[in-house]
Amino acid sequence: MAEVIKRVATGVKGFDELIENGFIDGSSVAVIGAPGTGKTIFGLHFLYQGLLNGEKGVYFSFKQETSSLEMQCKQFGWNTDAKKNAGIKFVKLNGVDLFQEIQRLEDEARIFGATRVVVDSISDLMEYLPNVAGLKKLGLTDADGTGPLSISPKDFARRVNTIFIDRMKRLGTTTIFIADSLENGNTLSRDGVTEFTCDGIILLKATSLGDELHRSVEVRKMRNTAVAGGIQSVSIGTKGMSVGSTR
Repeated sequence: MAEVIKRVATGVKGFDELIENGFIDGSSVAVIGAPGTGKTIFGLHFLYQGLLNGEKGVYFSFKQETSSLEMQCKQFGWNTDAKKNAGIKFVKLNGVDLFQEIQRLEDEARIFGATRVVVDSISDLMEYLPNVAGLKKLGLTDADGTGPLSISPKDFARRVNTIFIDRMKRLGTTTIFIADSLENGNTLSRDGVTEFTCDGIILLKATSLGDELHRSVEVRKMRNTAVAGGIQSVSIGTKGMSVGSTR
């Protein structure tokens, strides 16, 4: 008898049907896009759906204040106050040292008992090089332990990215890693590695046509999942985000 794969719904209307009703439990998914494409709203949807399901979730942000995130939820009519054993916690990160931030992410998620996590954004996180002590704890020092490994910046970023995602997976959380897109480049994300290390890739785009802004979503990759192909239209209204086919 085939093993039943547990799925985690995003709560975005019309989206979960594209990926067999949700992410695989415990997976890591990159949501990549430029500013204004709906990355934050997608992440908030994901956590709010968890709250409705009786789960706990944490939204980690480098740039957006927690009050702004809470206000966005209220605009959609989402009550994020804790309910019994469920709730959403918003955490503003300092962006001082990479290792310290990774450790704080783990600690906050574990202590809160989160099953869902959003990191906004992993592109920002990758900009903070850890000190030598942090590098040692991550296993990324050179042979004599006095500095970072003598490898290319991209290979170094890939190793850090992989270590971070693996550590989040060991916590058992289903995690969305928001990443900024890179225009006119050879990679999807600004950091250039997130799309290679995550289990799934979701691309959000926005195109101006005259006075109108047309948003779209494409599931570029989702491991062990049958994906409904094609670019899908995205709309954002008073109740949040919804997805429908454009072609």
